[in-house]
Order: sequence, then structure tokens, then C-alpha cells
Amino acid sequence: MIDLAFRRVAGGREPDRVVLRLQDPEPAVVWRSRGAAVGRFSLAGEAVARVRAAAEKAGALAPPESPSTLSAHVLAEYLTLDEASLAVPAGTEVDGPWGDLLAACRAALDAPTEPVAAITLIGEPPARVRVEHRGSGQVSLGFGALNVAIRWAADGVETAYAGAQVRDGVVEAGPGWSTTIELDPPADPSPAGEPVATATLSIMDEGVWIPVALEVPVPT
Repeated sequence: MIDLAFRRVAGGREPDRVVLRLQDPEPAVVWRSRGAAVGRFSLAGEAVARVRAAAEKAGALAPPESPSTLSAHVLAEYLTLDEASLAVPAGTEVDGPWGDLLAACRAALDAPTEPVAAITLIGEPPARVRVEHRGSGQVSLGFGALNVAIRWAADGVETAYAGAQVRDGVVEAGPGWSTTIELDPPADPSPAGEPVATATLSIMDEGVWIPVALEVPVPT
């Protein structure tokens, strides 16, 4: 039986949190706080097999010593296997079986996943966005401070903005759920540049509200 958690977390104002959980007999899951879709995703196949094999070898040995302190502003990785744990700055090379386990966990975060309890963002020009549920599980959304926008940019310079704030408290989203949000339109009806939709809100995970950030290109 394996009880493993691998977390990649950054401090600062922008949310950046990725978690891999492998807790027998439950299926492996990945949790993401940034991207085109955020929330909980399932992970299977060779990526899980590699993590499991590396965990069995690392579990027979004590982990290397972790640094005494990790800056709150540095992207850090936290690996827990049963009662043992290791914390390192993200990407740090570690020798031995625990290094192999770190490498397997890092690779698993880049493996294909399927949404279980997640949301995605869809931009609809000229000034509308839709938040949609993905997967079969329920997810609690903190709409008490939902900020959504479409931004246009050309050569790295913002040329137009359409945004809105929503204060709807907690929303329970399940399969088939979606909500459409009308934005205040940009001053220029035909702005230059490529539009990108963004949203920031919070999602409940293990009893804690986690800030998340969605970003997707808008079809034109």
C-alpha cells in the first residue's frame, strides 16, 4: 500500500499549485491551480506505474536531508511517502531512489490527464466568457471574488480590456453546470491584437479554499 503526495507550490500573489496524490486503494489524481482547466484530474497508465515502482524502492530508505529553510517566494517541491518527507527547491537534482521518485513524480505532472472535478473557461467574443464544469465529480467554487476578463494584446502591449467582477458566494458545480458572464465591453469595438480570456477565483480542495487562475485564447 502506497500513500504518496507530491506538491509543487509557489508563494507570492499568483496561484501556482500542482499536487499529485497516490493513496491506495484510490486512483491517482493530479490537482492543478493554473491553466486552461483547473481542479482535480485523474492520472493512469505508465506514469502511475513509474511512480509506484520508484516509491517501492524509495520507501525502503530514509530520505535525504531537506534544506533547513525554503523561501516563501521560491517554487518548491514537497514529497511525502508514508511517514517520510522531503522538501527541495523545484527542479533540484537528488541522488538515489528518492531522486528517482522525484523524477517520476515530476514526469507524472506532464502526463495526459482526464478531468474529474474541474472547471474550464471559454471566451466568446466580443465580451462574454463562460465557466464550465468538466468531469463527473462535484466541485465547490468560490464566486465571492470572481474576476473575469478578456484582454487584447499586440506585440506584448495590452490594447483593450473587457472585464467584470462577480460576487455570488459559493457555487456547487457538477456535471452539466456552466455559467455565462457578460463583460463590460472594451472602448474600442475592434481592438487590435489577440484576445485572451482570464478568470481568478477559488476552489475547495480537502477543506481549504485554493486560489486558481484560468487563461485561454479567445477564438476570433
